[in-house]
Amino acid sequence: MTTFGQVDIGMVSFLVTFVVLVLTFVNALAPKAADGGHSFKILYNLSRTMVITGVLILLVPWFADSLFGSIMNG
Repeated sequence: MTTFGQVDIGMVSFLVTFVVLVLTFVNALAPKAADGGHSFKILYNLSRTMVITGVLILLVPWFADSLFGSIMNG
């Protein structure tokens, strides 16, 4: 139990946000690298993935809180 007692939530939050944003940019670059085409394809894919990422960043904490809150409260 003492192993998980001193977790810095701020650092974890920063790392999760950083990884999500890096993966968002990489997912926008992958179709251009694999298929080629115009450079605006990167912006098109980036806009789509950023919208999806933003929605998920807003919804996942609420969903996780409701799911795990019901487990913790009985």
